[in-house]
Amino acid sequence: MNIVEISINNLKLLERIHAGSAVGSSEVTAHIAATNESLVESHQIYDVLAERAKQDGKWGVQNHDPITWLAILTEEVGEFAQAALHHRFGGPASAGMREEAVQCAAVALAIVQCLDRHNGWLVRCAACERGDYQLGHADGCPQNAKPSRRRGWSVVGVKQRS
Repeated sequence: MNIVEISINNLKLLERIHAGSAVGSSEVTAHIAATNESLVESHQIYDVLAERAKQDGKWGVQNHDPITWLAILTEEVGEFAQAALHHRFGGPASAGMREEAVQCAAVALAIVQCLDRHNGWLVRCAACERGDYQLGHADGCPQNAKPSRRRGWSVVGVKQRS
């Protein structure tokens, strides 16, 4: 069973439980055992998670703004593109195509993890240094207070929201 089939079976079992169908503990136990066995065999997921651990070990937990994340992901996608081109037309980077794809997936996962840690990024007005752009500008700020107008705003870090 591959990871997609496992996910579908998990959803079906959860739907049966949610609908009030009688589901025996032996059926759930057998399902969990099959799921765990298949997940262990899913080396692709393992490789992405191992790469994430390697990235955290090298750089620490990263809390970048969206533009920085985009630059990091684009750099990784560029390395994958180079490997793909070398694969197609010949070149030394073609041997690293899978590794580059794993790194792209790991960076994408890091972005999701950052988004889950921080529900939004802190943005400041360059003119009045007011905090979140959704709050508008300080009194006397020369910028228009309309949230849809981003002129004058700059991302300066992350902010946790409760």
